[in-house]
Amino acid sequence: MNWKIIRVVRGPEGAVPILRKDFSKIHVRKSLREYLSKRRGRRHRANRQSTGEFAPPPEEGGGHRYGESSQRTYNFGGEGQFSVFDPYTETSDDFSLLQIGIINDENNGLRQSAEGGIQEMQDIYGDYLPHLFVYYTTNNYSNDDDNQGGYNQDVDGWVQYDGSVYPGATFSNVSTAGGAQFAILIKYQFYQGNWWFRAGDRWIGYYPASLYEGNRSVFSSLGDHANWIGFWGEVFDSDDVSGPTSTTMGSGFWAENGWPFAAFQKNLLVQARSGALHDYSNDSIFVDSPNMYDLETHMMSGTDWGSYQWLGGPGAR
Repeated sequence: MNWKIIRVVRGPEGAVPILRKDFSKIHVRKSLREYLSKRRGRRHRANRQSTGEFAPPPEEGGGHRYGESSQRTYNFGGEGQFSVFDPYTETSDDFSLLQIGIINDENNGLRQSAEGGIQEMQDIYGDYLPHLFVYYTTNNYSNDDDNQGGYNQDVDGWVQYDGSVYPGATFSNVSTAGGAQFAILIKYQFYQGNWWFRAGDRWIGYYPASLYEGNRSVFSSLGDHANWIGFWGEVFDSDDVSGPTSTTMGSGFWAENGWPFAAFQKNLLVQARSGALHDYSNDSIFVDSPNMYDLETHMMSGTDWGSYQWLGGPGAR
């Protein structure tokens, strides 16, 4: 894919880019502390069953809806090509995303993650456009703060490396359902003590292992390795509007609509300690609102798409 992340204003040599938010376009009704941690500490606060899927509890301010596949396996990252769509979000408080998640929960069940992909949420970015995003938690999603967890560079933790591409940047090309299709490589890899994140052909930055090791007490942490990997779509359904949300996932088309209508995550791979990449093979699927969103997996397909999945949906109609 020929893609380009735009809206970059270069600083002096040696500087790295950050997202400058236009707060006149972000309409929040909470304190700065609440805004920085807004639902982010709760976005995945769910009991994960032995099969691996989420079982989300009731949630203040709204709820999350998933189309997710996952594999419980000892790993050092993974990757995939994600289609880039511009989903519809019903309110500024709703979000819609496609992402990869790398998780370790071997420390007495304490989940730690490195996550990233494509997200649209007006209350974070100040517009209704898809943005590159990263997210992490060190503490089971219980609190977002500096060196504990959060989005992009809203909190300390992320280390920016690339001079042009950064978390929060937008895309110059997006897919059209039934028309031109664009995709971007999204990848995490554990390398020399850091969880490096790649977008397209650029390594843009990393989460240091030391973020996770501070919460290590018994066995291991994400500072060593991951033991779970997942690829999914997710919608936050805000209580700002009563009833189920009409926010779309992916293109807004159902998974079974396939090419060139539904969103996809293809060439899904898992990274071994040696650096070798193996086909992803999900052992769990979780779709909690099948009347709104769905997921269709094709693992180790034998085609040039490798392991892939269609996902998405129109929300409430």
